[in-house]
Amino acid sequence: MRYPGDEELTKFVVHGSDAMRTQMFRHVGSWEIAEKLILLRDVWPLHLAPRSAAVCRRLVALGFDDEENFPAVADAVIPLLSPIENRGQFLLTVAQDKQQRIFAGFPRKVLELLCKILPQQARDWPYNIGRVLTALLDHDPTLAREPKFAELRRRQAQA
Repeated sequence: MRYPGDEELTKFVVHGSDAMRTQMFRHVGSWEIAEKLILLRDVWPLHLAPRSAAVCRRLVALGFDDEENFPAVADAVIPLLSPIENRGQFLLTVAQDKQQRIFAGFPRKVLELLCKILPQQARDWPYNIGRVLTALLDHDPTLAREPKFAELRRRQAQA
């Protein structure tokens, strides 16, 4: 069986449907980390077309599904993310043990992800984002002095 090359796969992603892109990430989640990073860094296009809310959610989920490699996957997906403009299902919750471990181990990286996916207007944020921010601060109190964290709190207070 012949597999598509990087250039062919990039064209496929750019011109494919949103459903195809999100389904693709369900499969990518089972790949070895090296293959995931090649796809995200070298193959996945930086075009705006593949940056729908559904695709951005799947990109974030890809990182949170791989606890061991979260920092590397997060670094690879951050350039591919856009604000998630609709209030559909939010991926982050303080109730999940795996996410709590990621919050505890990598609070600054989670903050960086949040800064990329949260819409400008806090009224459009998911309902539980306050608890997520509090959980991050609980794990790393020095985040309170970070400009990115302060900006999120300021926007939250204005909502």
